[in-house]
Order: sequence, then structure tokens, then C-alpha cells
Amino acid sequence: MTAKIEKDFTFETAVHIEDKFFINSYWMTVRMLVNTESQHEQNIAIERLNYFIAECVENSVFVNSKDDKAIEKYTNADIKVLTLPEDPFDQIVGIVLMAKLNAILEDKLYITDITFFSKLTAGIKFHSPAEETDLS
Repeated sequence: MTAKIEKDFTFETAVHIEDKFFINSYWMTVRMLVNTESQHEQNIAIERLNYFIAECVENSVFVNSKDDKAIEKYTNADIKVLTLPEDPFDQIVGIVLMAKLNAILEDKLYITDITFFSKLTAGIKFHSPAEETDLS
């Protein structure tokens, strides 16, 4: 029997879009399959998710990786910069986070899909299944 679990996250970051800076609040529900019988390994995997969101994502700014000027500006201001392959619209942010979080989980848990939305999208929720998030 495969166990399924889910976890909700909220976090605040900024986004840099079209030479503008916006503060944004995000809500994300992560649905996962448990791939290990070890409760200890499951707990470690969940703590990795918590740490990554709280320490790496929270209080950062999402920027398109091609926007060298913005990246330099925020880096010089000692602001954490998280680069994305495109402009940081919610759907892109959610897909990139899912890929990164799955890597962090090291197959102990596997994110099957996420629901992702933010204050800037005025209630529009993005549902992304893992099989549709090819970043290549």
C-alpha cells in the first residue's frame, strides 16, 4: 500500500517583472507519495522541505535568469536572488519549486502535484502534476 500525504506552505517573497518590484504572498499545497517505510526518513524529508522554503525561498526575490541587471542590483543590495528560466509568474514559480523540492526529497517522498497561488494572481490557482513539469 502506498501512503499519500500533503503539506501546506505559505511564504512571502518579492518578484521582479518588467523592471518592477512586487512583494508577494504565496500559498502552496504539495501532494506526495511516501516511498520509504522509515518514519525517520520521512521526517527528515519533510524537514528538508520546511528548511528550503523557510531559509532559501522566504524573503528572497524571484528574477528571470536572463535579467543580469536586476540580478546584479539585488545581489549588491544583499537580497537573496532566486533565478528562474522565465519571468516569475506563479505557474513558472510553482513548477520550478516542484522540481527543486523533488530533488531535495531524494525519492523518500515524491511530489505528485501541487496547487499554487499568490496574492498577485487574485485567487487564480495553478494545479501542476509532476508529469507535466519537464524543465528541459
